[in-house]
Amino acid sequence: MFTVPAGAGSAALAICGTAGEIGAAVPVRGGGLRVLLGTVSGAALDTPAGRRAIEQAFRRTAAGPRRTVPHLVDALDRVVRDLAPAGHLRATIVDVDRAGAVRAVRCGSPDLVVAAGNRAEPAGVPDGPPIGSTEPAGRATPGPVTGRRIAVVGTGFTDAHGERWLRVLDQVAAGDDPARTAQLLTRGPRGGRRTGPALVIDPEPQSRG
Repeated sequence: MFTVPAGAGSAALAICGTAGEIGAAVPVRGGGLRVLLGTVSGAALDTPAGRRAIEQAFRRTAAGPRRTVPHLVDALDRVVRDLAPAGHLRATIVDVDRAGAVRAVRCGSPDLVVAAGNRAEPAGVPDGPPIGSTEPAGRATPGPVTGRRIAVVGTGFTDAHGERWLRVLDQVAAGDDPARTAQLLTRGPRGGRRTGPALVIDPEPQSRG
């Protein structure tokens, strides 16, 4: 579990060691934050060396304050194609500026979840193809995401009518601790192995009363 500033607010990233899991968070000079969450497919990518190469490429590129989300996607695309032309990275990249404004791009990954008040719902961020699977012209563009809480869950809630999905919505809307929520979002069914990664962002400081 990693907790980091996210603009004026805070964020928590839970990494579980799930097969194929990708997760990295990079604080940006001035108070911003950039996060990569996803899963890889393909034998050459789903190895410790392959996953590490993707995460390191993201960290190097994301550390530059002038880098945009499309720059990050391009850098990851080059790494995926070099390592495994037949492999794919299904990922969400989140950018939080120092004022707390959030933008995200989805590349073959589940939708984000946003909470306003006591209810949570899908963010409605358009989805594009996985990284490494198409030419740049086919990619989704970054979109703004707003809410008192924003969450990204790497796996396990693609069924919008399933019990897992409803539990995710309840967990995102409840509580005032991003780290605790991220931990809950990785819990496996019936006490099984945790699945991740999961990111929870509170863009503004939470009132403690």
